[in-house]
Parts: sequence; C-alpha cells; structure tokens
Amino acid sequence: MPDVTFYVLPQDEETTRMQVLCRLVEKAWLQDLSILVLAEDQPEAHRIDEALWSFRPESFVPHCLIDHIPAKAPPALITWSGQALPDAQVWFNIARTPCQPGRRCQRLIQLVAGSAEQREIQRQQWRHYRDLGWSVNKIELA
Repeated sequence: MPDVTFYVLPQDEETTRMQVLCRLVEKAWLQDLSILVLAEDQPEAHRIDEALWSFRPESFVPHCLIDHIPAKAPPALITWSGQALPDAQVWFNIARTPCQPGRRCQRLIQLVAGSAEQREIQRQQWRHYRDLGWSVNKIELA
C-alpha cells in the first residue's frame, strides 16, 4: 500500500508544473528508485520527456517513453493513459484519473495545479485513495 502525497502548486502554469515534476523525478532517481510517470495522453508524455531532457543543464535523469524502451530500461519510464503500466517504486500521476499502482510502489505523487477545475479533480482523487485505506497527505509549495 503506497503513501500518497499531493503537491499543491501555487499557480496554474504548465511550466511550473513541469519544473516541479522534473525536480521530484530527479530527487527519486538520486535515491536510486525506479520511477513511472503517468501522463494524461501521448502529447503530454512527450512534453514531460522534453522537460526531463532540458530542465537543468547540469542534470540528467535517464528516462524514456514507454513505447521506446531499450533492452536495458532506464530507471524512469513515462507512459500515458491506455498504455502499459510497468511496476515502479515511485509513481507520478499527472493524469486526470486516479491510478492503481503496482505491487512495488512505495510512493504515489500527485501534482495539483492552481485552477479550480484541477483542484476539484484532485479532491476526487484524494477521496479515492483515502477510501482505499491509503495514507494520504498534502504538501503546499510556495
């Protein structure tokens, strides 16, 4: 049963959301954890892929899209709704629907944007995870 953390962003800006996502993915990678990023759709998965390549010049997080996995998979995989959901220790759910992490998942991270619509979607996801009996908490980012 994973711990669920909702990171609440102060703004509803795509660049802020991508920067926070990249920093959190990098932090998980530096802790030597396997990572799965679940995007809403394929275009968003490609934006995440590009953001991970370029978010900091001095940083590199080995990653790939789920439809381009090499023989030796990198520690971070990016997938989207309707695609395979391989098991990983840390899941980042950026999609609009709750997810059901695999057995190895220790931590599920949700990013909450500032818009009222996004906050309502995340409230529903919070209730979903809480109703499953999972530990759910929130971190407000300034």
